[in-house]
Amino acid sequence: MSALVAFTLAGAVTWGLRASFVLAGQRVNIPVRAERALADSRPAILASLVGAALTTPSGAILWFSTPPTWLVAAVVAAAVAHRTRSVPATSVAGMGTLWMLTLVSG
Repeated sequence: MSALVAFTLAGAVTWGLRASFVLAGQRVNIPVRAERALADSRPAILASLVGAALTTPSGAILWFSTPPTWLVAAVVAAAVAHRTRSVPATSVAGMGTLWMLTLVSG
């Protein structure tokens, strides 16, 4: 199987799973406990992605191998997350900072 076919199939399966939750969510009543648990999953996923990008498997922070723009963007995103408690605001602040610093630094 070629890489293009594999990526296309993986994307289709991922999209299908996400779409099924959106479509079923309108018809299925989710228990209150499950809704509370799912509300905490978005920040946890975001933290795990950022943490994995900035650390080694042993847990050491990649101060010297991580581009400085990533570290600055991570600090800005962490500050916004702490202040606003909003995943969209955190994402916009972090990615916006990263993109602006990347444009400025070339």
